[in-house]
Amino acid sequence: MGLMSRVERAGLRADHGPADDYWYTSRPDVATHAGFPVSPDTAMRVSAVLACVEVLAVTLASLPLHLYRRRSDGGKERATDHWLYPIINRRPNTWQTRFEFIEYLVRNLFLRGGGYADTKAIRVQGMIPVHPDRVTVEQLATYRLRYQITPMDGGLKYSRSQDEMLHIRDTSEDAITGLSRTYLAREAIAVAGAGEAYAGRFLRNDMSGRVVLSHPNKLDEKTR
Repeated sequence: MGLMSRVERAGLRADHGPADDYWYTSRPDVATHAGFPVSPDTAMRVSAVLACVEVLAVTLASLPLHLYRRRSDGGKERATDHWLYPIINRRPNTWQTRFEFIEYLVRNLFLRGGGYADTKAIRVQGMIPVHPDRVTVEQLATYRLRYQITPMDGGLKYSRSQDEMLHIRDTSEDAITGLSRTYLAREAIAVAGAGEAYAGRFLRNDMSGRVVLSHPNKLDEKTR
């Protein structure tokens, strides 16, 4: 297979600019026994994965989210007068609703192992979602975490401390970063994806097989 054929098969297109989000997302380059490459992007093309992720993301995003304060008698009440309440309860930033923000975090959580949001300028800009593929997490000698982030425009990386990032991690081996479930279940996803692709090609071919049996002579009934 030539270079251009490999590029075409991997889904790498030339109509994406150098700063396009496309180049910062996971490419379908994780080989599987089924021959169907699996990444968070290709996994979402499998109907079962899409359905599961959508149910989880939409359900969790639909749940109410409130900020409470503890009363002196040990009870609690909604802190509706706190400056953080409208950010958490209604609009986390200037362009997303609470539903959209949580749905985005949950989707990344299950597909890529973690959801991230920059909270350094939360009073001014709110919580800014960050694509997991743009984030590198490292643990310092003090055991605190530092986040290296690649900007959307492809500029110089910048750092955030663990106090300046909202990080929701999935199951983890190092207690620092979460594991991608699409990677852990890649073989099962690949089998499902390959099966759907095969069925699609079969239907496109008018449900006709690719094998034709021929015989040089006329067959009698017994030979048939």
